[in-house]
Amino acid sequence: MRQAYVFDRLKHDEGLDIPEIDDENLLIFQKKKKRYHKWEEEIQSHLNVKDSNNIKDMQGEVIMVCGLFDLKELIDIRPESGSNFIHSSSEPVNEEGELEFNKVLNWLDHFGLSLYQIHCSGHIMPNELKGIISKIRPGTVHPIHTEHPELFAKFLGRYARIVLPNKQTGR
Repeated sequence: MRQAYVFDRLKHDEGLDIPEIDDENLLIFQKKKKRYHKWEEEIQSHLNVKDSNNIKDMQGEVIMVCGLFDLKELIDIRPESGSNFIHSSSEPVNEEGELEFNKVLNWLDHFGLSLYQIHCSGHIMPNELKGIISKIRPGTVHPIHTEHPELFAKFLGRYARIVLPNKQTGR
């Protein structure tokens, strides 16, 4: 509902190519709640808003996007055993993440859903990155997601020209 509300608000910006939330190929999932916010009530007026009962009856026709906090909706949807669950999020990196991921696995096991992991975090080990850079031989590399860009430059500088970010300008 939140994404639909944001799309609905942004649709008037001519510089953006935003999908119409009334598109017949797009369903808006409404969680069961005791109270809805005013913005949620605005979205509920659209014909393509569906709740777990609707999704339960049409599950062979839809792909549902949900996060960890939406998994409890599966209780009412009762997904057909053998359905697929695509996990597009990083694998756990700490003990807390492991506990949360085990909850997901337990839900999937309970409903007989197959897990497919497709997320790519973008993180890479230094030796793997060195191998890629030495193979593709880029002219210039701009490290943008590293805590120590100077070490990045020292380690990989013989394979490409490394342009370090400017801490004053953020470039």
